[in-house]
Amino acid sequence: MQLIIKQIHSSSKLILSSLIQMIFGSSFRSIYFTILIFPLAFNNCDPKQVNLQEHLVSLGNSEKLSLNHKRFNDSLASISSASQLREIEMNYDAIDSIPEEWGNLKRLKKISLYGNQLKDLPVSFQNFQELEILLLGMNPLDKIPNSIKGLPKLKILSLDETKLRLTEEDVSILASLPSLEILDLSENASFTQIPENISELNFIKSILLKKNKLSEDERRKIFAALPKVHLSK
Repeated sequence: MQLIIKQIHSSSKLILSSLIQMIFGSSFRSIYFTILIFPLAFNNCDPKQVNLQEHLVSLGNSEKLSLNHKRFNDSLASISSASQLREIEMNYDAIDSIPEEWGNLKRLKKISLYGNQLKDLPVSFQNFQELEILLLGMNPLDKIPNSIKGLPKLKILSLDETKLRLTEEDVSILASLPSLEILDLSENASFTQIPENISELNFIKSILLKKNKLSEDERRKIFAALPKVHLSK
């Protein structure tokens, strides 16, 4: 996803934004571009050091925290004190773990953690009962975090450019998300086989599969198993 997400994932991000607009209206399309694409304009700049506690004071009662391409000289746990937050954008911040304390932010609707070093998410993510958008692309995740299982309002989940293989266990977690409508699995080199239980995802509206290593036989298998789902090739 360098050079503005490799030309916006060779159109897959434009496809996703169009689907978002179709499903949710123009306001969601704007949110997607603001959360995911706009921060990439700063990707070649030197990261700025930020004191989170000072920044949170300056934030006041704002419901959005946006800190992209930054480095932090104090603990990410301090963010948990901003209980009014509904949105968090922390893209390309070299974050390798999220503190359990974030689970106190129960009003969150959108979290964007693109381009970090996350391999898992804390158990406290189960507290995000209002979460609608979760963007985890370009993190070294090799499995879907169990802590997002059952989130009732999650509509958009981005897992592109990860190390995800998509196992049956991963599918079971995805199938537990009753409101999931858009799933981005693009550009995952480890995703080469379709799990046997993939048909459990037939309720999703769209799954992006751009630039994966699936054989033609595997692609035919997923198209046969998910006839009601829009699948990008």
